[in-house]
Amino acid sequence: MKILHVLGVSYEDAVRDDNSELKSPCVNEEKGNRHVSPESGSIEQFKRFTKFLTLKLKCRAVLLKGGHMPEVENPDIIQEILYDSLKDQFTIYKHTKMTGLKNTHGTGCTLSSSISSYLSMGHSLQEAVKLGVLYVHQTLVHADETIGYGPGPLNHNWQLNQ
Repeated sequence: MKILHVLGVSYEDAVRDDNSELKSPCVNEEKGNRHVSPESGSIEQFKRFTKFLTLKLKCRAVLLKGGHMPEVENPDIIQEILYDSLKDQFTIYKHTKMTGLKNTHGTGCTLSSSISSYLSMGHSLQEAVKLGVLYVHQTLVHADETIGYGPGPLNHNWQLNQ
């Protein structure tokens, strides 16, 4: 399964790469879309938006990442929404919101590559996304904030220090 992490990519460019089966835009990257306001909305509105994006971006599945999603139900919880058009199925991943983090550079790319890794190990799409989200969470928790200036790197070696 080819995955495209849509970061600052226009719809035209994202659609042109029609070999990707999973695309993962951020809510704040979809501000120009009239189907949902990124500043507000119910979980049902964001689910409809995610389903719409599978058609618009011409892919099997869309993972709408919650790091920039407005607070829908609980301000302390982040929700990622996966829509798999082959199964016509939504999967919502919830985890505790982490605030005050300095080292957040590369979270989207890390999520996409970790999902690809878990898929290559034979996990289902839903399980690969779950494990990828957990992996990114741990790279954030264990990041060394003394490295760099501004948004620093994640700690991809956190398991080696356990």
